[in-house]
Amino acid sequence: KNRMPTDDVTISNEYYQVEFDGVSGQIKTIKNVKTGIQTAVNQSFYWYNSSIGNNINSSQASGAYIFRPNSSKVFPVNSNDNKAKIVNMYENDLLSEVHQQFAPWLTQVVRLYKRIPAIELEYTVGPIPVRDGLGKEIISRFNSDLSSDSVWYTDANGREMQKR
Repeated sequence: KNRMPTDDVTISNEYYQVEFDGVSGQIKTIKNVKTGIQTAVNQSFYWYNSSIGNNINSSQASGAYIFRPNSSKVFPVNSNDNKAKIVNMYENDLLSEVHQQFAPWLTQVVRLYKRIPAIELEYTVGPIPVRDGLGKEIISRFNSDLSSDSVWYTDANGREMQKR
């Protein structure tokens, strides 16, 4: 179906509804369809400047499986306030998905499978631009209005959830 570029986009299954802001292209809200509970969510991508391993405290450089930025300052992946472009939206009997582009080298697909109580976010990074001479550690940052006492969980490569 046709939509205006600034219209909000919504995908849903039996369990979740994910709404995307038509202007920013970012996830706007996530709603649990069964309970009716909805939360505001914002996801942005940033990068840290990579460590080259030449400081006094450590000679370990950033690299494969080593996340070691040289400072705590983050930079947005684009110059457009981390806005995303909604490139495509697909819906069929098996799934609903939205394709986002945050930078020419960073895209994401947000996917809801029918009859599965999960929201899948599949991002693709690269090739990372390095013509500026800076190595980059890419991160995804989520902000929400959830009250969690600063407790959150991450997936340890599909093996188990880790309390952070």
